[in-house]
Amino acid sequence: MWLFSRKPTPPPIVPTDLIIPFNYWDDDNTLRGLSFDVTFRFDDVLDSDKLRRALSRLLEIGNWRKHEWLGDTRPAAWLYSDSPQLSICIITFQDATLVTITFLHTLMDIMGLYSILQGWSAVLRGQEDEVPPFVGFDYDPLAGLTKTTPPQPYVFADKLLIGARRLIFALHYIFELFWYRQEEERVIFLPAKHLQRMRDSAMGELASQNISNEKPFVSESDVLLAWWTQVVLRALKLAPRRMITIRNVFDCRPILTELGHIPSTGGTLVAHAAFSTFTFLSARHILEMPLSFVASRIRKSLEHQRNQEQLQALLAIQKATLDNEHHPTLFGDPSMFHFMCSNWGKARLFQVDFSAVAVGSASGIPLSERSNKIGRPSYVNVAGTKTYSTRNTGVVIGKGSAGNRWLLYTLRSMAWASIEQQLRLLSEEDGN
Repeated sequence: MWLFSRKPTPPPIVPTDLIIPFNYWDDDNTLRGLSFDVTFRFDDVLDSDKLRRALSRLLEIGNWRKHEWLGDTRPAAWLYSDSPQLSICIITFQDATLVTITFLHTLMDIMGLYSILQGWSAVLRGQEDEVPPFVGFDYDPLAGLTKTTPPQPYVFADKLLIGARRLIFALHYIFELFWYRQEEERVIFLPAKHLQRMRDSAMGELASQNISNEKPFVSESDVLLAWWTQVVLRALKLAPRRMITIRNVFDCRPILTELGHIPSTGGTLVAHAAFSTFTFLSARHILEMPLSFVASRIRKSLEHQRNQEQLQALLAIQKATLDNEHHPTLFGDPSMFHFMCSNWGKARLFQVDFSAVAVGSASGIPLSERSNKIGRPSYVNVAGTKTYSTRNTGVVIGKGSAGNRWLLYTLRSMAWASIEQQLRLLSEEDGN
């Protein structure tokens, strides 16, 4: 019946409404079709009323009113609904508290959530002067990047999938979803000691191969993404010659700050400002070359693509594609395997500090029995509502108080048995 249903109508406009249009990069069908539920588990009893009032107060300060808390009389709405753009749910137990934040991806990316959490914490502490100014209330800091000709071409402009090449990729993807219909989203736990050992090994290998005066470097994030790519490819058993596109999401706010679009002396952008770098390798190279090789290629992609010139060139291509073709931009080979990951580490979700509203130190799990401090989460769970498949995509949720990493990823259901076996062997190597 949905084929013949009429498009729902938005709520009527009232005189007190302040209508703020989407920024260009926020108004995207992919973002419209995804909402997040981020749940923080605190091993303390928190004062739920103070939490609610502090968030309400934050959304009254300066231009933070863009996401104003309007209460139950007229909630800020998603299109065609009465669902708020940003909502919280707090559940208090005798020894713990769950705080869930729900938001549509068109509202912000994970660094936007980080800004809200920082401002919320400042209000809870009674330090409203530490709430950063809200940037982008009535203008788009990203808009200026596409108003001038890029100073250099995009490094992968020749790999843009258009026309027949894009159609072939779409057919491959449809076949994947049809032939392997079941998919599962799971959480992966990686102990800190194993990631440290992998990075130490990678740095040692790169140092032994180095013939230049520059000291080689790969971050823990580079190594983590390289390791996870190898784990997934072993499970999927793809053809050795197949191109793998590793799409690594990055935050462009530092670039906007360099350009003066965001004040360097403070200010926070609560919007969508995440784009991607691309690394192209064959399945054979990823599986047969050492981890250090894959990690170093991911690092080089970041170094060469995460800058003002390449961002401006990328946005020019993406805007032209959206305006003319009305679909997101893809780069690579028509038969490629598209592998995407967003590392949320810089959002520091496990460092959220709500200690100001902890109801006594004895009301939760004793500090001697846990690694997280009072008012800081012991676990962060991420779930979402989607209107499309998110297969072969996921996030690094963050680093827990003990240094362990948490990942969330969606794959074919049949792949998880092999991944579980690989993780079991990894645990045995660690002597667990």
